[in-house]
Amino acid sequence: MSKAIEWMEKTIQSQINNDPQHYSGFEWYQITLEEMPVFQLALEDMPRLIEVYEAYFAIKDIAHNDFYDNKTLCKAVRSDLKIEANRQVHEKEFQYFAKHFGVSNRKAYAFYWKMDFWHIRQGLVTFNDEQQP
Repeated sequence: MSKAIEWMEKTIQSQINNDPQHYSGFEWYQITLEEMPVFQLALEDMPRLIEVYEAYFAIKDIAHNDFYDNKTLCKAVRSDLKIEANRQVHEKEFQYFAKHFGVSNRKAYAFYWKMDFWHIRQGLVTFNDEQQP
């Protein structure tokens, strides 16, 4: 494991809220009771998944969050993992990234699509063949 990956792991760990109930609900960083069986994710999965997701969005130059504020770290992780800061996300790339931080491919895949559907429900993703409100 490179120094940058170790540094990112420590940063992820420091950001985790250890109260799983914090991740129960309808906000973007939470999971509902209905979503749990659909995506086969447990409340206990959420703390790490959220922080890894936040780190991924920071290195992709999408989210300007606590991870993004450390530009040196983001650049080093991008370099080590050969990930571009192109502001485009892909489920396979997220799986690849998340695997380096203790998240299984299945959980990363499920979480990616959980978040994608959350964006759709919020109206943040639209489709050109549907009438907009």
